[in-house]
Amino acid sequence: MKILVIGGSRFIGPRVVKKLNQQNHEIAVFNRGKTPVDFPDNILPIYGDRNNLLNYAKTLVKFNPEVVIDMIPLNKQQAELVRDVFSGVVEKIVTISSMDVYKAYGVLTGREQDYIQKGILDEQSPLRSTLYPYRNRNTDEKDIYYNYEKILTENVYQQCSDFFTTVLRLPMVYGPGDGQHRLYEFIKRMDDNRPAIILDAPYAAWKCTRGYVEDIGFAISLAAEEKTSANQVYNVGENEFLSTCQWIEKISEITGWEGEIIIKPSSCLPPQLVVNMNSQQHLTVSSSRIRNRLGYKETVSSEQALSDTIEWERKNPPPGLDQNNFNYDVEDQWIAQQG
Repeated sequence: MKILVIGGSRFIGPRVVKKLNQQNHEIAVFNRGKTPVDFPDNILPIYGDRNNLLNYAKTLVKFNPEVVIDMIPLNKQQAELVRDVFSGVVEKIVTISSMDVYKAYGVLTGREQDYIQKGILDEQSPLRSTLYPYRNRNTDEKDIYYNYEKILTENVYQQCSDFFTTVLRLPMVYGPGDGQHRLYEFIKRMDDNRPAIILDAPYAAWKCTRGYVEDIGFAISLAAEEKTSANQVYNVGENEFLSTCQWIEKISEITGWEGEIIIKPSSCLPPQLVVNMNSQQHLTVSSSRIRNRLGYKETVSSEQALSDTIEWERKNPPPGLDQNNFNYDVEDQWIAQQG
């Protein structure tokens, strides 16, 4: 099968390309070429800016892909360009979306003034009614997240009748190469031999869906290979919904940290130690559909996934680290006051 990957050079994309290449598909990767990736020689690179996709339409269409995987559609305009170039050319577009489309995410962040969405979400769960989840009064219009909206990118593809669309809604993805360094705040405290990690009670109990990057890459490759005659939507993520406290405990089992996790009501903690979100709203999402239909499963044990991630985080601390997030004087003072 001929598959074109748009993006594919950063966190998740190289894993997708690797999985598909192992299945002997003919693959082209379209991106700006600014992030070095050691792809095999049989992968065709096509360089360009997706925001000017029409300028590269002739080259992309000449590759004649059967499937396009759009790894990074940030906004409606980007999706419309892909749709316009590949309408009548491809059989299917796989578009990478996010669990931030759900109403529960809006309640979590406070942008949806609604009741708590209880239970485990699935693909039919309500979506947000408030668009642009990362836009606020201080967001510059030139910021890439000003027009970010996965609900709109999903709609652009699903409403086109010239090809089938598979939407993959991804969870909080962790692993080597994670630009958001989701584990780092805990690993650093453990490696700094902190006597305690202090959590506000709602955040300590908060549960969400996570996914290891290698497993997410596998899920995307399965979706690309699926023979379909209709649009599809799949959630992807682990079956185990760990709370923040349980997540930290699991990390500590690998790092060997022997400190204490202190859990207190938000009102008892300094503002710096309180997480600014509605932690009563969990973000636990079922991945049963993709498991049952496509045979998706984890390819790496949770212990190995965490071990590899911890090793990478230690070797690659985030650039421009905000030391205010690690103000141990505030923590030590608060601990001392507890007697």
